[in-house]
Amino acid sequence: MVQTSYCIACKDLSGGASLWLGGVEDGSGTYWCDVEAGVPGPGAMEYWSIIPLPGTDACYLWNANANLYASFTAGGPGVGLRALDVHDPSFIMKLDDVGDGWVAINNSAKDGVFTAQQPTPGAPVLESPWKGGDYQMWRFVDANILPALAPESAG
Repeated sequence: MVQTSYCIACKDLSGGASLWLGGVEDGSGTYWCDVEAGVPGPGAMEYWSIIPLPGTDACYLWNANANLYASFTAGGPGVGLRALDVHDPSFIMKLDDVGDGWVAINNSAKDGVFTAQQPTPGAPVLESPWKGGDYQMWRFVDANILPALAPESAG
């Protein structure tokens, strides 16, 4: 993957809504990953960049609009968004192919993956062991093509 802006789709499309990896602030200044519905628009928290770690198969996931990085945050309610600490392995992600263009987003130890708690908008994204569920599979979609997916506005 080239370094560009992506929106990250969750495979589970229950209820006919496209679900995207996003971010939400919990009211205390802390940000967490969640799933959002619909086609993300410019400025949305669903825009991400992959920052490769040279010489490895690992990367960081940077949320462009929050200017924060995804982190497998121990003790928190889910996958956090925080300022990058290059000495903290909880920021290191591995993208493992699970077939048909879908990936599992693994932590550096490969014992936990991004998991949508529920296939509904606003549900938190948690770290859990890989079970092969649709709610654990993600696809990186070039953000430049998303405006073409949006329904035409009445006008």
